[in-house]
Amino acid sequence: LLGKSYVGDTFATKAGYIEVAELNNIILIFPQILRSYFFPPNPMGCWDWWGYSSLYYATQTGPQMSGVKKMIDTVRMVNTAFRTANK
Repeated sequence: LLGKSYVGDTFATKAGYIEVAELNNIILIFPQILRSYFFPPNPMGCWDWWGYSSLYYATQTGPQMSGVKKMIDTVRMVNTAFRTANK
C-alpha cells in the first residue's frame, strides 16, 4: 500500500511487479485511495494512517482494510471457481 505520490497507475505499471508476477503465476492487486478535498480531507490520496476514515482505521474492521480484505476474498473466489471449472 503506497501513499500520496503514487495516485493513478504509474507505480503499478512502472515498478516491474506485474512482469515478475506474470512470470511466476502470482495475482496482484493495486488498491488505491481517491483524493478528497472535502470531508474527510485527504488531498494527497494517502492511505489512512491518522484516522480520517474512522476510529478503526488501524484495525481489520477499518473501512480501508476491510475493503482490501474484500478484494482479496473476491480474487480468491474467482481463482477457485476458475480452477474448479478447468479441471
